[in-house]
Amino acid sequence: MDLKGNSMKTLVNWVKHKLGEDGYRGWLESLPDDTKALYRGTIMNSMWYPIDVAYMPALDAVLALTHPDDPVQGGYEFGRFSGAEDLGGIYKVFLKMGSPGKMVTIASMMWSRFYNEGDLKVVENVEGRAVIQMVDVPVKHSPWEQTTRGWSEVAAELAGGKDVEVVVAKSFTAGDDCTEYQLAWK
Repeated sequence: MDLKGNSMKTLVNWVKHKLGEDGYRGWLESLPDDTKALYRGTIMNSMWYPIDVAYMPALDAVLALTHPDDPVQGGYEFGRFSGAEDLGGIYKVFLKMGSPGKMVTIASMMWSRFYNEGDLKVVENVEGRAVIQMVDVPVKHSPWEQTTRGWSEVAAELAGGKDVEVVVAKSFTAGDDCTEYQLAWK
């Protein structure tokens, strides 16, 4: 499974946000050689990178530094940061013109903007509630699943949702056949 370079750049921004420039350099040095080489090079937004080399070791390394006792919570916090960064600018304008329900449909369509495998399926989408499922994904990684939770929460807030809550009801890492996110908002 591959992801686009923009996801790697967002991770770099979060590392610098959480750890500062000195912490960033320490994080970079802690990475496996093949991962480090990618981050030392030029990361192209539109280029595909293997998630198991380019992203998971880098995410695990920063979570070991920022959330050593709760990497799942760290994944959620990074997801919120990522959502705010990814959905700024022109996307924010479109989200504000819509609703959380419309955002769910857009999020499902945006999956392929970030990943070349898997899908976000909309299972339910009614006023104040939606259920989406991450399917056909070969990655089983709890903090990464939580990044989608945090990202979805921010997206629903930007679309006008109040008291947004996103719960992971099923999980690949728990042995389920999908990762299911249940969203609720007012």
